[in-house]
Amino acid sequence: MSTEVKLPRGLAAWRGRSLVAMGGGIILTIIAAISAKAEFNDLFFQSFLYAWVLIAGLSFGSMALMFIHHMTAGQWSFPLQRQFEAAGRTIKWLAIPFAVYVISVPLGFNNLYDVWNSDDASAIVQTKSWWLSQNFWLLRNAIYFIIMIGLAETFSKWSKELETTGDALVTLKFRKLAPVALLCYVGVITFAPLDWVMSLEPEWFSTMYAPLFAISQCLTVFILSVLILEKMAQEKPMSNVVTTENYHLLGTFMCGFVVLWTYMSFSQFMIIWAGDLPEETHYYLNRSTGFYQIIIVMLVVGHFFAPFLILLQRKVKYNINILRKVCYFMLFMRLVDLFYTINPAFHPVEAWGAEPTSFPLVDIFAYLGMVAALGGFWMYFFLGELTKMPFMPKNDPRLYKAISHIDQEALEHV
Repeated sequence: MSTEVKLPRGLAAWRGRSLVAMGGGIILTIIAAISAKAEFNDLFFQSFLYAWVLIAGLSFGSMALMFIHHMTAGQWSFPLQRQFEAAGRTIKWLAIPFAVYVISVPLGFNNLYDVWNSDDASAIVQTKSWWLSQNFWLLRNAIYFIIMIGLAETFSKWSKELETTGDALVTLKFRKLAPVALLCYVGVITFAPLDWVMSLEPEWFSTMYAPLFAISQCLTVFILSVLILEKMAQEKPMSNVVTTENYHLLGTFMCGFVVLWTYMSFSQFMIIWAGDLPEETHYYLNRSTGFYQIIIVMLVVGHFFAPFLILLQRKVKYNINILRKVCYFMLFMRLVDLFYTINPAFHPVEAWGAEPTSFPLVDIFAYLGMVAALGGFWMYFFLGELTKMPFMPKNDPRLYKAISHIDQEALEHV
């Protein structure tokens, strides 16, 4: 018998629009790439990498939060458990477009990594050749997906077993594997951003880079989780279990991760500024000219001060109408932050005082188009995966202890 559940009208509409976004995004990216002064392949793959870091982060970050959920079984995470599981299962679908991106490197279509994947690499890069080797790079990317897909499918399988059998011993398996799985995620998120993004500028390095990506992923997941949970709570059965307290808790986590993002971003800058070493400072010099100066101001104000001061207010986190607007704004700022991280790698300046970077209008259109395309691709499969199990794990014995405001009678209708 099928266990598929029906999406609320709001999310069902999202699934239909996701296909439109995917098609329109691809067209916009192709038009922008054709009109660019750079080669078509260059901007196309740049756009894919930009969108990939954002969209893959939704799946990877959701799995990290799912592991934490099974370790803590807290009140905040049970209404989101199915979202985390569904997002984790989308990794197998995301592997399809990413495989094309990766395979295009040895085939010569994707030239983003030629800065280290060539015979004329600098002396500094050559000392890292044991790591920045094409075959090893391909192998590592395969390992990342094998680990994450394996964990996603294992946790989903056990969750379905608990849902159908009600065997409380399954929760013990969750608790035993979750810490190990979280360590696996830490390993993946430590090396994957280095391979995907930092290797675009292989002479530079930072020990804060990977933790900053992990924090950014979880922040983006919390933002999207609020928006999805609101749509789910507009109809039964989730309207029986979701209260304003759920939004308050998620808003509090968002505030905390905004502070963490700011702390790590500023710490990375401060350490490099204090050290003042040529092999480190060029990263920020390349991001401090022309148009990028505007982005710095936007991030300081829009990615920290504004959301921090707003989310500090208790009434905001209890008001979903205001919190929803904050989430959309923060989603926009996540796009700005990723643009600041990725785009300057493709427009380097030789030294301080070089010609200011012009407004990269074509790049922005291409990047946004690919975000719409890959985001629509992800959303279509995510919402499909979300319907494969009931929205609340009602057979989990930990649920009644964690969510005291929900009685058993209400859960029977979930």
